[in-house]
Amino acid sequence: MGKIDSVLNHFLRDNQVFSDILNLSIYQGRKVILPEGLEDGESVQYVENHLGNLRERRNDVCKRYRNGCSYRIFCLENESKVSYIMPVRGMEYEAGRYREQIRKISRRHKKGDYQNWGELSSGFARDDKLFPVITLVLYWQREPWDGAKNLIDMLWMTEEEQAILRPYLQNYKLNLVNMYDLENLESCESQLKHVLKLLKMDQDREAIYREVVQNPEYENLHEETGRVIATLLGDKELGIYMDNHKTEGGNVNMCKALDDIRKEAKSQGIQQGIQQGMQSFALLTQKLLLDSRTDDLMRATRDLDWYKKLCGEYGIEI
Repeated sequence: MGKIDSVLNHFLRDNQVFSDILNLSIYQGRKVILPEGLEDGESVQYVENHLGNLRERRNDVCKRYRNGCSYRIFCLENESKVSYIMPVRGMEYEAGRYREQIRKISRRHKKGDYQNWGELSSGFARDDKLFPVITLVLYWQREPWDGAKNLIDMLWMTEEEQAILRPYLQNYKLNLVNMYDLENLESCESQLKHVLKLLKMDQDREAIYREVVQNPEYENLHEETGRVIATLLGDKELGIYMDNHKTEGGNVNMCKALDDIRKEAKSQGIQQGIQQGMQSFALLTQKLLLDSRTDDLMRATRDLDWYKKLCGEYGIEI
């Protein structure tokens, strides 16, 4: 995803935005996950090769949510294109986070805590529990996800084998969230609602313009929100403008940005039209003089329809 990935990750690390994503995706807009209960998650390590070397593995965004005395671990993975190995990647990420929890629990135990050899050898007591890990794959694309949505869809098996083996296979399922399909946007407490609302209109720039200029909330967007909108809409000009025209508080005024860009485009169009007209008339004048058609030239200066007819005759673009 490159730049899109970096911009989205920065935006989603905000606790209010993160909680809005979870509440929209999991709880149908109900305010279950509160931003004040979120804490930044950690990267995890896993064994990379037979030598026991460790490699850091990090989700795009990960946070822990305190639920009484326990936690829920929520991870977000941003995808702007289909990843055909996503079920395996997701399973690997989550397995690493469960393994990291086991390591931490094992470090806290003392040898005398264990009741039997099974507990001692695993570093995990029978009554120990792990915190749930939930990964959401956020898909930022209109086109349907045509890759596997679970592990079994990636496996090669005959129908006969599948009938026999499927009950014994662990089927890791993707929690796939198409960001174009999210509803209940008005329940958002963060500026995520503006991002998602404009995302749904991305194929209708006039609708985007009307939505922005009629809503004063777009006059004071956070810098990160403006950058995400410009990136997702693929509007480099809008992104450059907002980067260079911040308010005193460091925010951006998207209403003014769209108005100024339109005025500049209109002005440039007028200037280009004048320049094109001058070039066309100069070329027509040259050709008419070469053909000794001074009367036609004089008439062209007074009669627009005659001017257009002559330009068509000589194949001159107006």
